[in-house]
Amino acid sequence: MATIFVLPIFIGIHQERVAIKQHEEALLLLEGHVLTYIHGQPLPELEQSSYNLETDDLQDGSKRFCLTWKGANSRDNQSCLYAKK
Repeated sequence: MATIFVLPIFIGIHQERVAIKQHEEALLLLEGHVLTYIHGQPLPELEQSSYNLETDDLQDGSKRFCLTWKGANSRDNQSCLYAKK
């Protein structure tokens, strides 16, 4: 009987752990794109990815890189990095 009450808690904990790993992966992808941009190489496409990459040129000559995704915990997430050559 106690298992019925504990199971949703374990499922929630697992979803949060997966969401943390997704966030770590997003930061690594962003860092790779920023470094590629800084070194003047063409930016790779995110093929078959659960992440959506958006880039914006800012007025000060820098560029903003933002990844958005739906986490395993069903929350919308966004992480951004800025770079200037």
